[in-house]
Amino acid sequence: MATQLHKRFSTEEVKVLFQKYLDEKVKRAYILEILKIKRSRETYPGWAEPDKLGQEKWDYPHKRLRYQIRSYLVPSHEFKGFF
Repeated sequence: MATQLHKRFSTEEVKVLFQKYLDEKVKRAYILEILKIKRSRETYPGWAEPDKLGQEKWDYPHKRLRYQIRSYLVPSHEFKGFF
């Protein structure tokens, strides 16, 4: 399991790094490297109706639900207009 950021860096250190990123003084790649964050392959959780016994999956109509959750860092002065 990955170590949480606050165990390696103080809250203030992380805030300073993010502020530098928001002020465009450092690039995202630098932040990811210094915090040792690896970009992971995106996965999309989903649910599907169980297959009917004795039938091929695509031989009959069925339902499938997939969803995607994303998060974004935005400057606080732009937060109200973001939604």
